[in-house]
Amino acid sequence: MNEACWNSLNNNSDIYDPTRLALVSLPYGEGPQKVMPLGLQNISAYVKKHVAHVKCKIFDYSDLYTSDTHELKDLIGWQPALVGISIYSSHVQAAIAWGQLIKSALPETVLFCGGPHISLAAKDFLRVSNGIFELALYGEGEHSTATLLNLFNKSREEAPP
Repeated sequence: MNEACWNSLNNNSDIYDPTRLALVSLPYGEGPQKVMPLGLQNISAYVKKHVAHVKCKIFDYSDLYTSDTHELKDLIGWQPALVGISIYSSHVQAAIAWGQLIKSALPETVLFCGGPHISLAAKDFLRVSNGIFELALYGEGEHSTATLLNLFNKSREEAPP
């Protein structure tokens, strides 16, 4: 674990840096197009309103090609503690490939998934992704993401110095 991650996980609750949450919209796979990630925007707004000590940023890669993985440098450089990827059925292979890249660059980051495909086939997706994703949030993601962040922050507060 790098020193910055270790320090952010082990400081007491009054002084630790806000937990960084990255929400990711994947390329649509059939070429450049721009569709606003409304679900991720809703989750971001809800989290900002209901969770203390969090900094949330949306990484919208929807208008890229799946092969444009070099664009992940901005997400990796931000070093989020948690990364949530919204997955449609057409995104499954891209989600696995991009998830592997994120996890290899940020091994201590909690990688989770949600979205329409996950709501329909969470167990199957987790099985085929071979442990890249720690958990799947199905259904509406606002409350479950906020709950995840609150649990994560609580674990940070309770971690020994």
